[in-house]
Amino acid sequence: MKSNQSIKSALMLTAAILLSTKASNAALYYHVSIDTSSLSSIPASTSAPFALDFQFNAGGTLNNNTANIHNFNFNGGATLGAATITGSATGDLSTTIALDDTSFSELYQQFTPGSAIEFDMFLSNNEDSTTPDSFSVSILDGNLQNISTSGVGNSLIQFDVSPTATANLGAGTGDFTGVAAPTLSAIPEPSALALCALGSMGLIARRRRKA
Repeated sequence: MKSNQSIKSALMLTAAILLSTKASNAALYYHVSIDTSSLSSIPASTSAPFALDFQFNAGGTLNNNTANIHNFNFNGGATLGAATITGSATGDLSTTIALDDTSFSELYQQFTPGSAIEFDMFLSNNEDSTTPDSFSVSILDGNLQNISTSGVGNSLIQFDVSPTATANLGAGTGDFTGVAAPTLSAIPEPSALALCALGSMGLIARRRRKA
């Protein structure tokens, strides 16, 4: 009896997750990897200290999109000092970073380079009626200037936010040719994960009833 009650509770929780995610547009979920091995070698290392920078620029409609970045791994590198925050951004590179489009949000924090920087990124993608929101990821040099890349505004990753948004990826140029374009691997949305869990729970319940 206790096992059946546990299964019922799990099913109810999973259903609640599905209902909460159904109301919003499909969002963008990626695991991101940025090769930073070249930043430890000359000539790139002469421009240290480097900082990882996240920006969210508001478009025509305010308060309709958010970005969350977490699960940071510096692969032999480490964070340095405290994060510098502008606007409504919160968090740091050791926990979770959140940005929204209330106006202009930015967060950057210094790091020592390892072989790569990895993190998971969630970006909602609600449509703006006029100008889309813009989300970008960049690496800053010791003068707090974006390192030179082939991306939009010298970014490594840039999204013009919309339901059909695709990533604009940039690779390092000049002294930073070793910084290859980031790799983005799609992560299943929470609704898809919840649906899988719901199916698994139902299968377990049927098996228990048979027994």
